[in-house]
Amino acid sequence: MSEPVYAFDVLPIRPPPELLESFTSYLMRLAEANGITRYSDLAYRLFPGRTSLHVRIITDHVPVTLGSLTREAICTDADLLGTTFYPLGRKFGRCVHARPMGSFLSGALAPHLRYCPHCLDLQPYHRLP
Repeated sequence: MSEPVYAFDVLPIRPPPELLESFTSYLMRLAEANGITRYSDLAYRLFPGRTSLHVRIITDHVPVTLGSLTREAICTDADLLGTTFYPLGRKFGRCVHARPMGSFLSGALAPHLRYCPHCLDLQPYHRLP
């Protein structure tokens, strides 16, 4: 039987991932909603044992671990994996780990985020392509 989750054990504001929202967008939105402004604080709270550098370089590939994100945000693994390239890898029968998926998606992804300020006003999160 799992331990009960108390209100002070989770983030106070826990918006669910939006449809087609990317993992990094969800992390940014979750951090912003809870007033977390430093990578070190995000690492401490959501990825115990990881450094702020690890959190800074997180991408939308399937992470090695979801840390305590499922508990803190009260999300299922499936909800969080849906924000990564996991569904794409499964759809095309590919290994879903970062290195093989990176090779598979090579040339298909921009090296940096692009955004339209007007679009962000209408929908303030990053959708997967």
